[in-house]
Amino acid sequence: MALTVTADEVAGLVRLLGFDPWSLTLAERRLLRHVHDREQAAWLPRLGRLVEPPAPGLGFPAFLLAMQPFADLRDGIGRAKSMLELDTATADRLQRFVDRYRDWLAG
Repeated sequence: MALTVTADEVAGLVRLLGFDPWSLTLAERRLLRHVHDREQAAWLPRLGRLVEPPAPGLGFPAFLLAMQPFADLRDGIGRAKSMLELDTATADRLQRFVDRYRDWLAG
């Protein structure tokens, strides 16, 4: 069954995400994840090299880093390919992000 969503629906979810990512229902979170497959595929493998073990699993919402509410963290990460390339403040913020959102798509 194909999942369809309008641009307005996605924009509405992103606005809520900017306010409080936890305010989205589990169904809305999963819909947003579905819409951002490309961003998920780009960020998830990278995160495993940028944070302390355990690496984020397949269900981690790595795509959030491509979204405007997390732009400052994404900008801090820049082109880093390993945690050694991150400054301490960014590494700490990224680790907190991963720890906080580890179960975001699980409910």
